[in-house]
Amino acid sequence: MVLDLPEPWRVVKHAKASLRNGGILVAYNPSILQIFKLSKRLEKSGGFLLTEIHEVALRGWEAGKRSIRPKHRMVAHTGFLLTARRLSDAETETGENV
Repeated sequence: MVLDLPEPWRVVKHAKASLRNGGILVAYNPSILQIFKLSKRLEKSGGFLLTEIHEVALRGWEAGKRSIRPKHRMVAHTGFLLTARRLSDAETETGENV
């Protein structure tokens, strides 16, 4: 399940109900504060294992006749990705959550 919402923490309950055990939740947000708030809501809800948080950067490339090079101008920051896995009820009961 991929979330690209300004307030993804508001749908955690629905994501938990919709995902099967082992299902993957990925959220994209431009602010680390949004990702932080989502991670806290996932922790509070139980049933998710936070696997990764990554910053995403974008740099274009120019292809010439005999070479390929990165463009000189780079957008240094474009957003953050959070990945979490839906735990089974048994895993949640043993405390193996976010």
